[in-house]
Amino acid sequence: MSSIGRVFDRGSSSIFPLLERTGGIRPPDRIRSRLSLTLIEREEISRGLRAQMSLRSIARTLKRPASTISREVRRNGGLQRLSCGELGCNRLGSGASTQAVQAGR
Repeated sequence: MSSIGRVFDRGSSSIFPLLERTGGIRPPDRIRSRLSLTLIEREEISRGLRAQMSLRSIARTLKRPASTISREVRRNGGLQRLSCGELGCNRLGSGASTQAVQAGR
């Protein structure tokens, strides 16, 4: 506060109420890198996984490196979560399905 006050030749006690009223100093808007995946590309990855395409074939379709697709899938819970999680598949380790397996059903 005191450094802001010095710039405007004011005491820090007169700067604080202004910043408090406006919520502070707004950070600069974030700009995504042109290299990051777009929402459309993420949706294509999800569709490819549902269609049981390999990560490499999804990468070829999107003209992206396979490692980029792999990292995106891993970052969002892995193949099992992305392919079945959105479809509502029962996964091993979730509630009733685990109990049924443990009971031998």
